[in-house]
Amino acid sequence: MEKIHGNIRNLVFIKHKDSSKQYLFELPINIKLSTNDEVFCNTIYCLRELGTCTTDSFLVDSMATKQIINGVGAYEPLKQVIGMAAKRIEYEFKPLADLPF
Repeated sequence: MEKIHGNIRNLVFIKHKDSSKQYLFELPINIKLSTNDEVFCNTIYCLRELGTCTTDSFLVDSMATKQIINGVGAYEPLKQVIGMAAKRIEYEFKPLADLPF
C-alpha cells in the first residue's frame, strides 16, 4: 500500500443532472471513485445534490491541486463528495378494484 502524505488530496470531476459543465470536488483520501459512479455532494446551491463522476478520483499534491483549481476556475475550499447514490426501486399499492380487468 502506498504511503499517503499530508499534502495529498483526493479529487474528482462531477457533472450534475441538469448541467453540461464538470465541477471539481474533493473526497476522503481513502475513497476511490470511478467514472460514471453516481454520488451525492454538497454544492453552493444545496446539500446532497446528485451527480455523476466524469473521471476516476485521483490523488494530487498541493502544488498540482492549486494548478488544477486555477485551470478550471474552481475555488477553495472545494466542496465535498459526501456519499454514494444507491438506486432504489419502489412499488406503489393499487387496490384490486382499480385494476382494469
